[in-house]
Amino acid sequence: MVYKHSPVGEQLLEIAVGDSAHPQSESRVASDIAFGTDGHVYVTDGYCNARVVEYDASGQKVDKWVRTGTAPGEFNLLHSIAVVPDGNVSVADRENGCIQWSVPLNSPVIELSPWRPSAVTAGLVQLNG
Repeated sequence: MVYKHSPVGEQLLEIAVGDSAHPQSESRVASDIAFGTDGHVYVTDGYCNARVVEYDASGQKVDKWVRTGTAPGEFNLLHSIAVVPDGNVSVADRENGCIQWSVPLNSPVIELSPWRPSAVTAGLVQLNG
């Protein structure tokens, strides 16, 4: 679940993003979440579906970015996501050993490899080893 709260703790938004590896679930296991400056929410459904799901500020699903594989623009195990200051969506794919970024979703990607990323946070990249 993704929750948004006001500064005083009032729940403003709830998005069901999946918390189970059950094969019949549309959204299974969220591996990370990022927030755009426009209020959009990006969730990596990485452990089972190898995709990014985009929600608008009201919690409605806008788009999904899913292509399983090893080529640029394809994913294997999405482990981390961030929206960097220029608005690009950065995704760390642990099993493909690369970082890809693109904006908007489903546009051409830029890929950095063969690094083995363990996290992408606000434009900073943490590499294993």
